[in-house]
Amino acid sequence: TIPCEMCIRDSRCLVRPRQNPADFLRDWGASTVQGDLADPASLPATLVGVSAVVDCATARPEESTRAVDWDGKVALIQSAQAMGVRRYVFSSIYGCDRHPQVPLMNTKAATEAFLASSGLDYTVLRFCGFMQAVIGNYAVPILEDRTVWGTNDETRTAYLDSLDAARLTMAALRCEGAVGRTLTLSGPKAYTTR
Repeated sequence: TIPCEMCIRDSRCLVRPRQNPADFLRDWGASTVQGDLADPASLPATLVGVSAVVDCATARPEESTRAVDWDGKVALIQSAQAMGVRRYVFSSIYGCDRHPQVPLMNTKAATEAFLASSGLDYTVLRFCGFMQAVIGNYAVPILEDRTVWGTNDETRTAYLDSLDAARLTMAALRCEGAVGRTLTLSGPKAYTTR
């Protein structure tokens, strides 16, 4: 995402231990702490002194979705409870509860339910899609005169800019009226693949 002064200030980012650390986060003003959702024992120490969690992590293609997006999220929520975290904002997917046959959607819906039963002051933000994905999937191939892949599916997606998503996440974090709610966030216009 794009750096945002109000989002980065006083932020601690959990980053996976890896060869190429997320130096850009520190360049933007955030502190980083190493931990891994696939290693639940690494999580409690990362939450010392943390008052709010913004959970927008997900498994990478080479990682186990179950280990990261279910087991890791359950461990993170339980660690947040144990460490006295006051607010928890979870990034989910629009319509996840309507597609249990899709593993990631089913896992997101199950995580939403687990979070709701946790006793934490939580907010679930269901995102429709991000404009930045459209740039990589459509704009860049068109500009480079490459093939653009799509379908005849007429499903519409109301893409949201990631900077707007960051601002809306911070607003939800600060708004008492968002506690205990599931909110869908989308862009102003919906598009089909065509």
